[in-house]
Amino acid sequence: MALLIILLIAGFVALMIVLFACLLLLLRRSLAKKLNQAAAALAPRQIVYSTYKANFFGLASKGMEQLRGNGVLALTQGELAFFMLKPAREVRVPLERIERLERPKWWNGKSVGQKLLAVYFTTEGGAGDAAAFWVPDVAEWTARITELAPQVEVATPGGDSDPSL
Repeated sequence: MALLIILLIAGFVALMIVLFACLLLLLRRSLAKKLNQAAAALAPRQIVYSTYKANFFGLASKGMEQLRGNGVLALTQGELAFFMLKPAREVRVPLERIERLERPKWWNGKSVGQKLLAVYFTTEGGAGDAAAFWVPDVAEWTARITELAPQVEVATPGGDSDPSL
């Protein structure tokens, strides 16, 4: 009887591992496809830096009700663009409209316990807004953006408060 219980538990654990691996493969395939779509959408500009591991934390102007989402964050010579996987959504910011970068731990009441990349910019209508992303290397993203857009101010890393509240 004990052997049967152990075999059932082992079988359940093995099934869960296989299901998780399948989901991970599907997610990676979807993100690779989204990276190709991002390259097509940004053409003829070439992507100079990107990650398919980005997580969107929302726009400051839309408040706390937004869903976070995984997707591709891409940087070209003239634009920073995010392409969310599900639901399909794009956030595109011309580099000349980016005013400031910050690295908060909180955004719109959400956190992953790590620094985020917060991008403050001016909209087409002249209003101020901001978007935040979790990316694997915030310092590298900051360096790449400021290299292409020298007018961008980089805020000194400070407290862990949520500036979007």
